[in-house]
Amino acid sequence: MKPCISESRKGVIIHVKVKPNSRKQGIIGVENGFIIINLESPPIRGKANKELLKLLKKKLKARVTLISGSKSRERKCYWLRASVQMKSKKGFRFK
Repeated sequence: MKPCISESRKGVIIHVKVKPNSRKQGIIGVENGFIIINLESPPIRGKANKELLKLLKKKLKARVTLISGSKSRERKCYWLRASVQMKSKKGFRFK
C-alpha cells in the first residue's frame, strides 16, 4: 500500500481523495494511499477546492496549497515547510 503522505524538498505532499456534495464535512480515514475527505461544497467554480484547503489549514494549523488534481477527486496538496517527522508533533491524526 502506498503512503498517503510523502516528503519533498520544502514540505510534505498529501494525497487526498475528496467526495464533494457530502452531507457532512470531515476527514473519514485512509484508503489505498489516500486520505478520504467529505466536502459539503459542490465541485463547481473551485468551491470544493477552497473548502478542502480551508479544512486542511484548520486541521494542520499550517499553510497548504493544491498542486494537482483540481478537477479530479484524487488531489495532491502541499504542506509547506513540514517534514514527515513533524506529522506527529503537528497532530497529523485527523480524527
